[in-house]
Amino acid sequence: MEFITKVTAKSKECFYQYAKPKQTLRFEYQVVDSGFSKLDISRDMTISFYVRSPDNKIVVKDLKKSHGIKKYDITRAGDYQMCLDNSFSQYSSKTVYFEVSIDVDSEGYRWTMMNELLEADKKRNDTISHLKRTVNKVKDDLESIKHHQDTFRAVEARDINIQEKNLTKVNAFSSLTTVFMMLFGSLHLCVLKSMFNRKSLVYKIFKLLC
Repeated sequence: MEFITKVTAKSKECFYQYAKPKQTLRFEYQVVDSGFSKLDISRDMTISFYVRSPDNKIVVKDLKKSHGIKKYDITRAGDYQMCLDNSFSQYSSKTVYFEVSIDVDSEGYRWTMMNELLEADKKRNDTISHLKRTVNKVKDDLESIKHHQDTFRAVEARDINIQEKNLTKVNAFSSLTTVFMMLFGSLHLCVLKSMFNRKSLVYKIFKLLC
């Protein structure tokens, strides 16, 4: 399960995942954006993350980090609470990429049913063991590649968001500069015209000064 969620200032977002022994919960999170209230001002790109077991004990904890990858081997069946905590931030909201997966592919658990089917076969040889190791390695490599790709996508989303904000700021600054130049040019033109008008106040001032 993977998604992107927004955690406002002074609050936290919690989710639940059921798991049982011989499984491993894997968590990955990354702050991809941070905003100051409703203003377009970048702030601290960190968040706290923790996991509570069914007996209400904190089993995984990260404090004020921008990203993290954690694993926890399940010892007790039940619903595990996963929280993204932004309560330490007074004003800044955080947009967070979050992923949780259940690994039921440990060496003993992955081949339980196959071993039961082959239990009656007393002539198993190294070919089956080798096949197990090969399949396990290929699957683990594919999972590692997927997690790296997900991380790169989260980083790319953060960079795109920053680029869009910078473009908005550049456009706003350019528009403000253009308006200022037009106003200054109009004022300059009015002053020049007044210098050649004998009835104007500017002409009289310059005449006294000269």
